[in-house]
Amino acid sequence: MISTLEIIDKLYMILNVPDVTNVISGSIYKQKRPIDSSAEDVVIGCLPTVNSQIQRAVANVNIHVSNLGISGDNSQPNFARLRELTTLVISKLSDQYKDSFWFDVEQQNIFTENYINQHYLNIRVQFFNNNL
Repeated sequence: MISTLEIIDKLYMILNVPDVTNVISGSIYKQKRPIDSSAEDVVIGCLPTVNSQIQRAVANVNIHVSNLGISGDNSQPNFARLRELTTLVISKLSDQYKDSFWFDVEQQNIFTENYINQHYLNIRVQFFNNNL
């Protein structure tokens, strides 16, 4: 069985590459980003795993991007930048089949972070492991 920490580590290794890190203005973080960050950050987390014949888990990859325009309630999400970074991250997560595990991009959703004038796009990633 692979732990949630190992799943986060695997996703981190896939995304913490120059193709991604040279494009974002911030960093890639495990579980939590710095509270004062206003940069374009990618944060990787994982929900509890299910131990069965094929182990399953859901991981979350969140892409944070600052809003456009006036701060506060009048700012707007930077959809163009969110789209660009989401396409890049999904391209790295797609077709990830290793020895005994694989990932499948499941769904996406956008969330507002009004208190810091940012939005983030959440990518839910299904993790499967058949090496119990």
